[in-house]
Amino acid sequence: MYVVYLAACTTAYLVPSSLGENIARLRYAGALLAGGRSGLRVAFRSAHTTIYAVPSPRAIVTGPGSARVLALGQNRITVALGRPGRYRIATNWSPYWRTGTGCLSKGTDGTVRLSTPRAGVVRLDLSINAHGALAALAGGSKSSCAHGFPPRP
Repeated sequence: MYVVYLAACTTAYLVPSSLGENIARLRYAGALLAGGRSGLRVAFRSAHTTIYAVPSPRAIVTGPGSARVLALGQNRITVALGRPGRYRIATNWSPYWRTGTGCLSKGTDGTVRLSTPRAGVVRLDLSINAHGALAALAGGSKSSCAHGFPPRP
């Protein structure tokens, strides 16, 4: 079902007019929206735009504790984590992701995994540099850890 797909993609709202040509290519989705069979409810409607709300979208950050996205930008994600542990961050993995806290790795679904030794605010930066480029050329780094993590016995 289309609505299940959208929720799994962490999509909270769908704005078909912002998809431009792409919605024309997705005839099935377009027919569902036009026919009212999509499972989406209208959250806002104007003369030129309709915004649909996706029921129960998956959170961008999930893990063992509470998690909240504080900032989300093109090259940076800042999250507040309620406890230490391993979290899934629903953004595509890249060897260019870096953090100052814990370790980042590629999940089996191609998204970012963050293992952190403590609760608190954690910032991830997409830093395109020579180190990341060499890792990508060498087969794509599977993980990246902050200096001093994991702690040595």
